[in-house]
Amino acid sequence: MNKNICSAILATLLLMSVLVLGACCGPAHYTLSTSSNPAEGGSISPGGGSYVDKTEVTLTATPAAGYRFDHWGGNASGVSNTVEITMNAQKTVTAYFTRRYDLSVSCNPTEGGGSVNIGSGIYIYDEGKELTLVATPAIGYKFAHWEGSILGTSGNTVITMDGDKTVVAVFSKVIYTLESRLSPGGGGSVDPPDGNYEAGANVTLTAIPATAYRFDHWGGDASGASITLNVVMDSNKTVTAYFTRLYTLSTSSNPTEGGSVSPTRGTYDTGTVVTLTATAALGYIFKNWSGTDSNSVNPTTVTMSSDKSATVYFTKLTPHAQEPIDGELYGQVVSIPIQFSAGQWVQGEIIANTYDIGAQIQDPYGNVVKELGRIRQATFSLQAQTSGTYKFVIYENYGIGHNFYTLTYTIYS
Repeated sequence: MNKNICSAILATLLLMSVLVLGACCGPAHYTLSTSSNPAEGGSISPGGGSYVDKTEVTLTATPAAGYRFDHWGGNASGVSNTVEITMNAQKTVTAYFTRRYDLSVSCNPTEGGGSVNIGSGIYIYDEGKELTLVATPAIGYKFAHWEGSILGTSGNTVITMDGDKTVVAVFSKVIYTLESRLSPGGGGSVDPPDGNYEAGANVTLTAIPATAYRFDHWGGDASGASITLNVVMDSNKTVTAYFTRLYTLSTSSNPTEGGSVSPTRGTYDTGTVVTLTATAALGYIFKNWSGTDSNSVNPTTVTMSSDKSATVYFTKLTPHAQEPIDGELYGQVVSIPIQFSAGQWVQGEIIANTYDIGAQIQDPYGNVVKELGRIRQATFSLQAQTSGTYKFVIYENYGIGHNFYTLTYTIYS
């Protein structure tokens, strides 16, 4: 046989031997098996298969709706939903899933009535989880009851998550009592009277005095002197309206032209002490009172323990003959003495002939009781309050020359 042909046959046989030997001694393959617990709890990707020795396989656990991934088991461990497996042997891996349920929590009313310790909203919990729910009312509210998946009137309750749950904490307004009282009992009324009100309510009370009374002030759980009162119902309240008895005072003069009384009339609280002052008209003098606390003095008082009427009596005085006085000024001060008894009147006129002059009347103590000022002509009247020597003082305002004056006056006694 040709030598080259033999060499080719020998090379072919050698190559076939190498291929057969390689096929019999190739790398090992291993099987990966996966499962979910519970089966409906989720899935694993990839789901298994055959892998060459030392292959790194990344497994991902995906929970189904209503479940969460919990942990790996078998030939894998950990709580991350992804894990790497090295395929150096046959492997079995289990993904464990946990069932979860929704808990919906709300309050009625939704705002302001109160709260639940875990808040309001939708929360997700593992199956079998026990939760303590505590309902806390807001100020002015009280916890009434639970509605939905739990019932009862205790604000502290426990719920077990064995399914989807809906819980409503119901709160209601606290009711407070408002009581109105009167002092004295017949002094008036209050509108509105007693009543029950929700916590936080604003109640406007109006005090209505009876005839011959006036509203004075509020007492008890309120204060103030305004006839209207706003009460905030944050507790049970007792409010007292205080009224004061009123009495009428009237006065008169006898004779009517003899003088006047101040004040002339008025309405006063019971117990008020009113001061009355009589002022005699020109040519009259105070004599006495009737219907007062002290009828012989002026001013006097009246204590208002009932409706009162007071009268002042005047005596008419007799005018004396006029007494004219003529005089001359040349820069000096002239002092003209006049004797008066308490109660006497003087009425007169002063006239300056050339220039303005100054004039005034002083009492026995030197006090100015009548200031006429800078005048050319003036009339005057005065009732003496004390007995003694009064002075009619005239003085020159300019001091620039002679000036003449005439003083004429009449005394009533």
